[in-house]
Amino acid sequence: MLEDFLSSIEKESHRHYFTKSSESNLLRIIQNQFDIAFFINECLKYPLQIEFLIALSNNSNYLTDILVRNPEYFHWIINPSVLEQKLDNKYLKDILQKTVSPFKSFDSKVNAIRNFKRKEMLRIGLKDIYLKEDLKNITLYLSSLANAISSILFELCYKEILDKHNVEKTTRKYVLFALGKLGGNELNYSSDIDLIAFYDKNSLVNKKIYYSQILSETILLFIETSSRKTGAGFLYRVDFRLRPDGRNAPLCGSYAEYIRYYETRGEDWERQMLIKANYLCGSESLYLKFSDSVSRFIYPATFSVSPIEQIRKLKLSIELRNKSDENIKFVSGGIRDIEFSIQALQLLNGGKNLEIRTGNSLDAIDKLLKKNILSEEEALTFNDAYNFYRKAEHYLQLMNDLQTHKIPAEGEITEKLANFLKFKDLKSFKEQLNEHKKKVQAIYNS
Repeated sequence: MLEDFLSSIEKESHRHYFTKSSESNLLRIIQNQFDIAFFINECLKYPLQIEFLIALSNNSNYLTDILVRNPEYFHWIINPSVLEQKLDNKYLKDILQKTVSPFKSFDSKVNAIRNFKRKEMLRIGLKDIYLKEDLKNITLYLSSLANAISSILFELCYKEILDKHNVEKTTRKYVLFALGKLGGNELNYSSDIDLIAFYDKNSLVNKKIYYSQILSETILLFIETSSRKTGAGFLYRVDFRLRPDGRNAPLCGSYAEYIRYYETRGEDWERQMLIKANYLCGSESLYLKFSDSVSRFIYPATFSVSPIEQIRKLKLSIELRNKSDENIKFVSGGIRDIEFSIQALQLLNGGKNLEIRTGNSLDAIDKLLKKNILSEEEALTFNDAYNFYRKAEHYLQLMNDLQTHKIPAEGEITEKLANFLKFKDLKSFKEQLNEHKKKVQAIYNS
């Protein structure tokens, strides 16, 4: 039985760029099974499990670590209905609520959330490297997972602070909303999460504490809990610095203060940033009121200074800080050139074209094409390059759960990446990479 198993492993491994580190990952998974003989027998009975094992051990040290830590996840994840399940916000929130509800203490609930994230990252990662689902689905799944976790964790923190101050009920309302890749439903495997929180009005609660303090303490607890590194890992790196007046301002402000800020002192980069604003939790009606008001700031009828010139200066400052040609996010012709081009066109045309208002980059390309703001050739160039860059970026991040955007010039991981993306060799992969950079840069410059 063992000889048959090894023969099947060897046969399947020849279809991949299988290395010593891949072999080490495979052995770790096998050795940590509760019943190795049963595990091997099951793999022989169902050959798809061997394909699954090789794909996972070869393409992600991070997912291997999850299976080594939780070998019981193997028989959960190989169930076709589990792996093929579509993951939207409602589905993930419902499961997470059921996961958290049996636990009583705040710490035990947070630990349950950490375990939930690890399990769902295994599912999403395998949808990516094994089922080869398209980029738009994967980024949506990652965003839905972060949305579910962040909103439920924030609500837990809010309740914890209310309990701390013996507040049973308050008529005050708050909003937590996302920006950046989470706001655009296009999150990476290892993205920071950019958030802003505000409240309806500030007033004394129970005649002893201002609501602004309650929400500020909630945000501090949320940041500390979300980013704390434990034996079970951490949830997300959270950043609230994009709020009005940034790090020099209180952690949250009122609806009226934020609207007044954007109307009187909002900068062009903040228009660009707010394109991706998206509701997470709190009062949805208050968020919709905010979104409606701030849209006049994002998409004014006229501009005193062209947003294209402002975006060009911002992009130039990023390029001056980035000295590496390996960084596909910031290099000329890279991800930022695509995003900044799209956002400039949205800012210029979004005042009269409501249909092009979207925070998702791939959606924006489609909508700009439909309105003849991008030509067919430009849209195809952006779409192909964006998919190529983000798939490469995802592979690199999924390998070791690191926040990286650099494709090494050579080495094992680069060879594996080229093989995973179906290139015959590293040379043809690099040729395609350089071709995308050249075409994107030409459109950005134009």
